[in-house]
Amino acid sequence: MRVAREHGGGPEAAGAGGELLDPQPGQPVAGRGAPGQRQGGDGWPGAAQGAGRRAPGRDRGPGPRRDGGDGRRPGPAAGAGLLGAAAGAGCEPAHDDGGGRGVSGPVVHLAEITLWVRDTDRSLAFYRDLFGLTVISPPELPNRFLRAGPGEGPVPEMIVLVPHPDPAGAFPAEKPLRPLHHLAFNVAADRYEDLQRRCGEAGLEVRGGVHPVLRGVRTFYVDDPDGNEVEVIAPA
Repeated sequence: MRVAREHGGGPEAAGAGGELLDPQPGQPVAGRGAPGQRQGGDGWPGAAQGAGRRAPGRDRGPGPRRDGGDGRRPGPAAGAGLLGAAAGAGCEPAHDDGGGRGVSGPVVHLAEITLWVRDTDRSLAFYRDLFGLTVISPPELPNRFLRAGPGEGPVPEMIVLVPHPDPAGAFPAEKPLRPLHHLAFNVAADRYEDLQRRCGEAGLEVRGGVHPVLRGVRTFYVDDPDGNEVEVIAPA
């Protein structure tokens, strides 16, 4: 699973060199498998679920109001975190900081993933209403900060939605041209299937897959209203 950060100064390239354009030997390019055998962002195949459903952001009707939200409709991802316990399984060795967490440097946890968005309302309908993230920024602030996990101390894990100054033509249609490969949420095992079902009912194409590194987990993939791929991971 790979996560790239974007911020107000412009996007940063997704890490790991040319991995976005040059998949590892034996790994198919995401979304280019045989019909009915779509892949998620990690490159391993899984049967497409709900193929033929409309893509997010197209004819979905008006989104929720721009009042900043209050998290009254939490979904399965609420409090689950961007990178939870499942993300630590099968990773490279790390030392323990004395608190039971394996750490390899000064970074405690991921604080923000900041995304350009075309339409804030539609993005809120996806991240707040469907995935259950809680808006924590004041309603008068154009950028919307959503809490994805508890984080550490005063710094939660956040998704930040920033309205793009030129939304009409600023988003490449082809995913290999985008700097962000995909992002992922770790959700509770008992909420996984419900979230998967609700994504399908919302008209999203739900793509299955097998994580190339983590064991004992299950994954599916959907696209947000701007075409960013979002992976959902839960214990099997």
